Amino acid sequence: MHCKELIRGKKWVCVADGPKDPVTGERNQVSRRAKTKAMAMEKVRVAIDQLKKTGINQKLVKNIKFSELATLWLEDYKLTGIKNSTFNTRVSEVKLLNTFIGQMPITTIELRHYQTLINSLFKKGYKPSSLRNFNATANMIFNFAVRNKLLPVNPTQGMFIPKKIKTVEEIEKEVIPDKFFERHELEEFLMTATKHGLLYDMEFFHLGAFGGFRSGEICALKWTDVNFEANTVRITKSIYSPTNNMRVYEITPPKTYNSIREVTMDPGIMDMLMKHKIDQDYLKRQFSGDPNYVDHNFVFCRPTTGHPYLSGFFGGRMERLMKKSAITKHASPHLLRHTHVSMLTEAGADLNYIMDRVGHKDAKVTRDVYTHVSKGMKKTISDNLHQQFGDIISNSISERNAEEM
Repeated sequence: MHCKELIRGKKWVCVADGPKDPVTGERNQVSRRAKTKAMAMEKVRVAIDQLKKTGINQKLVKNIKFSELATLWLEDYKLTGIKNSTFNTRVSEVKLLNTFIGQMPITTIELRHYQTLINSLFKKGYKPSSLRNFNATANMIFNFAVRNKLLPVNPTQGMFIPKKIKTVEEIEKEVIPDKFFERHELEEFLMTATKHGLLYDMEFFHLGAFGGFRSGEICALKWTDVNFEANTVRITKSIYSPTNNMRVYEITPPKTYNSIREVTMDPGIMDMLMKHKIDQDYLKRQFSGDPNYVDHNFVFCRPTTGHPYLSGFFGGRMERLMKKSAITKHASPHLLRHTHVSMLTEAGADLNYIMDRVGHKDAKVTRDVYTHVSKGMKKTISDNLHQQFGDIISNSISERNAEEM
């Protein structure tokens, strides 16, 4: 430790080497000033002891802004093997965080600052699911700071996601069936797809309804995923294109690990796929000599180029078909996924089996649809119970009335 008298009899400064900088590994000198040499030396010892316990040099990190910390985290996060689509989502969430706390030194951010931020987003109309994703990003950034000895604790710990209390009117207006097709609607939609659909509409939408697959999973299907002998379709991937360009896309792992699954299909759907494959093979032969044709073995590909379709394409196709039907529900291929949940529920499948089949670890809509359909089934069971045994009650009442007369 080196000490120097700055002002005779009034001020001393002492300097000593502390633990190396946790981020750069560079030499880390700790200096403190006091009225006496002994006091300055004691301040240096206390500061170094604190550094050894927490690894945090407040003087070095006090000027690091949140935006700088987030940039460091993104550099590491990109190397964790996450999909580009996920990374791009995190980048968007970081941009939003930066608009609120980007210029704040990380050592000054406290729980109250962060909770105020979450509350303000809630008041602006952000959905709880969006807030949870937003908070997940912030949480990872602050945990990165703690791991790298830039902060002693994560300031997001203890925060909560605000919840809106629904009014009676809102509860009464909430219609779960709008999230899936009723049986007659499904039949009408698929008949419309068969009669008025464009190329691949019939096959795509039947596969969605009877397989419960996500659009991206169907678009990424290859013929090697289809087992005609076992009547199964295996889901191992999805498709992603940030520019919605059929020539610029990525084949990525599915949404979650639980999304990797093998689904047993109805033989009628497999027959439909087999006919589709025969027709597709014929088209491939017509373009086999075209240098612009690429054959990547996709189940659904453009007939003249071989490039895969993207999820949004069939969303537009579905809107077209809905207009040709009498169905008034909002058109979305995801509607078929929810419909598959309702079909499985009516078929007697329990919730765990359904979630395994559609590749969900936890999903509110799946539970909502299952619960709603289950309630309808309970009503049917109750009606059947009355039809089978209601005469017992009637006879008892008639007997009592006869005795009272």
